Amino acid sequence: MRKIWKYLAPLVDTFDVMMPIGSIPLTVQVQRDEVFIWALVNPENPEVYHNFCCAGTGNPISEEVTNVFDYIGTVQIPVGLVLHYFYMGEANI
Repeated sequence: MRKIWKYLAPLVDTFDVMMPIGSIPLTVQVQRDEVFIWALVNPENPEVYHNFCCAGTGNPISEEVTNVFDYIGTVQIPVGLVLHYFYMGEANI
């Protein structure tokens, strides 16, 4: 049975999150001053790393990201940052 789970999203350019195989990132939002990614998951599947990218407005984005990405959302951090999150797929194992 699928469920929606949330995962903490660090404020770094690229990062990995352990999620079940086949997870689908749905959105990224701020909750209680922290950034989270919500994903549709099947908790019965084994977990693998899923790759993400975070880019601030006006910052360069590598071609690696722009060639293979799914935009999942933009968040505004209370300190004035505007960050755009992209899903880059499951890590190659």
